[in-house]
Amino acid sequence: CAPTEKKSPGSYLSLLEETLGEAIAAGETARVLAAGKGTIELQVVEESLSPPGKAQRAAQEIPLQIDWLSYAQLWQRRARECEAALKTDVFLTPTLLKRREAELSESLSERKKLLMSSEQSLLIGDLAHRFLENWDFSGDPAEFQAGLEPFLSRWIAPDRQAHRERLERELEEILASFFASDAYRELSAAQILGREMPLLIPWNGAIMEGVIDLMYEKDGRVFLADYKTDRVERKDLAQAASRYHHQAEIYSEAARRVLKKDIAGFKLIFLRLGEAVEAR
Repeated sequence: CAPTEKKSPGSYLSLLEETLGEAIAAGETARVLAAGKGTIELQVVEESLSPPGKAQRAAQEIPLQIDWLSYAQLWQRRARECEAALKTDVFLTPTLLKRREAELSESLSERKKLLMSSEQSLLIGDLAHRFLENWDFSGDPAEFQAGLEPFLSRWIAPDRQAHRERLERELEEILASFFASDAYRELSAAQILGREMPLLIPWNGAIMEGVIDLMYEKDGRVFLADYKTDRVERKDLAQAASRYHHQAEIYSEAARRVLKKDIAGFKLIFLRLGEAVEAR
């Protein structure tokens, strides 16, 4: 309550003052009032009850300054980065890196030759890999011809059956050279740890994927090997092997991450020549 000159007879304060016999609103000091068998504590609070003054005018708003040129340049840069990202391959393979390298270094005619030879050798390369994936290196290599017929019946698609004789002849030539080589004898004396092992690792901001043809252990050291069905002259082996340096680096790094140990070497086995060349 607060002091006032005009009282309302029916108000709660008037009824309370009438009951207590004291003017409560006129009190200037804190005190305790007797109320029947109890008490009422009265506290005095100093406070101004005058209405608030005129509200102050809000400060004048400063017009918003926007640097539209920088805003436009920001989105132009984002658009360029988006376009570049869309053109960047999320997944890479060693073969793709090798092809890009060749496209940068070779003439137009050489590039066309590379693509054409790749298309022509794709099928025979796939068949050779499939056959060797399940080959027992401890068995008699002379027996491979017996397994070639049912193998080709299973893996040559119906639309390729017209070329079966040529494919069989070429595959037989490739495997015969390999099985009679020192490279084969090395594998037959080694412990095979894995075949056709897929890999998927982060690589320079992208995801590198591939398949390691062969992992084996010899004299306590671990080697990786990759079969190649390329037509290569023996005198050009070193140059041919140098084209696979990306594959050697990537596959060796992937194996190191998994095995937590160094890889002794990465060998390219050129099946047609029966030659194993270490790639660096």
